Amino acid sequence: MNRHEGDAVVAVRETKSLQEQFDNNVKRRSFDRGFHSPENQAGLSELVNHLCLPKPGAKQSVVQQSEADDEFRAAQLRRGWSPGFQPRQNSTDTAA
Repeated sequence: MNRHEGDAVVAVRETKSLQEQFDNNVKRRSFDRGFHSPENQAGLSELVNHLCLPKPGAKQSVVQQSEADDEFRAAQLRRGWSPGFQPRQNSTDTAA
């Protein structure tokens, strides 16, 4: 990642790189809401089976949480998620 690139710009590219490195065995990824964009949502959904990509804003996050499946909720719990609170910046979750 170049110094001038933002989080949202590199998510798909870096996930493709991880998939190549791990022979397409990366099944889930978890990001913080700084990575969310419609393009990332679409691109990352094609690359991994289970994607945790929260929408920015506490109200949107609450709605998304109410519509989320068990994998999404589990990924958020592993990250320490609660509405409006993001304790970690680690964006990779390569567990199969």
